[in-house]
Amino acid sequence: MLNSVYGLILAGGFGTRLWPLSQPSRPKPFLKLLENGTLFAQTIKRLQTFLPMNRIFVSSGNEMQNLILETESNFPCENIFIEPCSRNTAPAIGLAAIRLMKTDPEALMVVLPSDQLIEPVETFTETLLNAITFIQKNPQSLLTLGILPTFASTDYGYIKASNQLACSFSNKEKTQKNAHCQNNNGSIDISNGFSEKDILNQTRKILNVDTFYEKPSLEKAKDYFQSGHYFWNAGIFVWKARTIFELLCQFEPELGQRLQNIQKILKENGQIMENQTEFFRSEFSQMQKISIDYAVLEKASQVVVLPVSFRWDDLGTFQALDRNSAQKKDENGNLVQGTKLIAQNATNNIILGQEKETNKKRIVLIGVHDLIVVQTSDLTLIVPKENENQIKNLLDSSQEKDFLDYL
Repeated sequence: MLNSVYGLILAGGFGTRLWPLSQPSRPKPFLKLLENGTLFAQTIKRLQTFLPMNRIFVSSGNEMQNLILETESNFPCENIFIEPCSRNTAPAIGLAAIRLMKTDPEALMVVLPSDQLIEPVETFTETLLNAITFIQKNPQSLLTLGILPTFASTDYGYIKASNQLACSFSNKEKTQKNAHCQNNNGSIDISNGFSEKDILNQTRKILNVDTFYEKPSLEKAKDYFQSGHYFWNAGIFVWKARTIFELLCQFEPELGQRLQNIQKILKENGQIMENQTEFFRSEFSQMQKISIDYAVLEKASQVVVLPVSFRWDDLGTFQALDRNSAQKKDENGNLVQGTKLIAQNATNNIILGQEKETNKKRIVLIGVHDLIVVQTSDLTLIVPKENENQIKNLLDSSQEKDFLDYL
């Protein structure tokens, strides 16, 4: 049964690695990066394959509310959990958990980012239904989806799975109605690593997690990829709201206490009253900036990973956008979007502009290769593809007022 299942979309960041295309006024999830509409709209549609709109929630900053309603005009305003300030995923998830528990003490959360490419939707739905079934049977566990790496990436966290089975599903059990999770304390042979064939074979296996690793160096990423024993961390989680709340309190006591202070207000009034807004903001703003991975997943013992077979990409970088836009490239491998290019001896460049009917600007490239060129109404970014990771570093370190005005 799905009556106590709720979707939580995390839409709090602005996508610094896609700056200046992505900006606080219109961050990455609300940009039309691909042909199928915004990534936020696609995320809503995926959840609606198994959840009604009234059980889909968004955690976001106040400045995003209008963008959410612009994208989904029928989205319930009361289902937008406003974060008073950005405090990373652990405080956002903890706040959502106590709010959902107020409405439904048995709430089960499907947590996912707002900016990912996932295809096909049918496989995504089947995977989530299996994950939900497992958590319903194992309410003290935390489940994360694992993506089989296709290259050595330094942009994603990694999960090392053990060979210990937590559960298996047969391929015939594709719906919540007939899915059966067979708990299994056995093991599987992973001496040669995982392969796509392993994931698509006759059983779908949920494995115990050995270790989480944050974004690695290129050398380590190559080792992880070549070993075949690691998955990318998709940032898609399934767990009981009460379980993640209790673990936050256990592993991050100060953060947990502030969540409990806010929870007390909710228990007394059912909502945060106008005269308590300042208290709520103060408690939330004093929470540590910490991801749910650092706060809980790296410390908890009952964490499992469900390897997935759907196509996945985190469109968080210009090169990620490039590899998912092959059909838009010209005969010289240049990706051109939102502007027009005049080129001579220029290959494998990424050229992006803000798509507007009044945009008559042209970009001219001569004798350059493997560049990222992004043009907005008030600035132009030019960076070699190999130095793309320095964009975020620049934004994090810059103290120039003239520059900060463009953030």
